[in-house]
Amino acid sequence: MKEKNIQIVQGDSFYLTVTKYDDEGDEIMFEEGEEIVFSARRNLKQTEYDIHSEKMILTEDGKIILYLSPTDTEVRLGTYYYDVQYKTINKDIYTLVKGELEIVWEVTD
Repeated sequence: MKEKNIQIVQGDSFYLTVTKYDDEGDEIMFEEGEEIVFSARRNLKQTEYDIHSEKMILTEDGKIILYLSPTDTEVRLGTYYYDVQYKTINKDIYTLVKGELEIVWEVTD
């Protein structure tokens, strides 16, 4: 699992391409039925998500593009804690990346 901090402008779309690798480090394709989930909370102790998305696109080359809509990112400015999880066809769950998400201001509506 990686730790990576990201920054998104409030109200903007956000795309994250996720690639899957086997134990030898070779790139392998995602299969139909596998899922990627993005979740973020302002406080780790809260039970509700501030941002939660299961919107994804399976590309022809076997990658998954995770998508956050402008509505998803229209949250209060500040720092959130996020993770991206991979769910297998068998419903096993693996956290791929986590870190801090900073929602920053915008000028243009």
